[in-house]
Amino acid sequence: MRVAGVTVVALFLAVPSFAAAPRLGIEVAAPEHKVLEGPNEDGELDISVKVMVKNTLDMDESVQIVVQALDRDDFEVLEVVLAGPIRAGKARPLTQSAMLQNDAYRTIVAWRVEEVSITALPSEGGGESKASAKH
Repeated sequence: MRVAGVTVVALFLAVPSFAAAPRLGIEVAAPEHKVLEGPNEDGELDISVKVMVKNTLDMDESVQIVVQALDRDDFEVLEVVLAGPIRAGKARPLTQSAMLQNDAYRTIVAWRVEEVSITALPSEGGGESKASAKH
């Protein structure tokens, strides 16, 4: 049972970059990306990042996911934050677009979910509770 106004922080857990294990009642698939347009005259690409999210809980949740694009030395090239509500027992994609220099894009070798946070959406007469996990 959730208690209104209580914040829970999960400890850092090592998870392979290809998929996130179920945490906090949320299942997160491996990030996907697509170049939508470009490069433009400034050498920038318009890219979209997508993560499929499933809420296994019996209450609606607001989910925030931080996705990182990494180069071969595990340095962050790009960070994208995806967010949105996920209904109880349902799955849906969360997407976000970003602009990135074509030269920087070509250095990306891996995409990973860095952090997942959830906030219970308020129900009638209730507050909200929060939880997060770093991968």
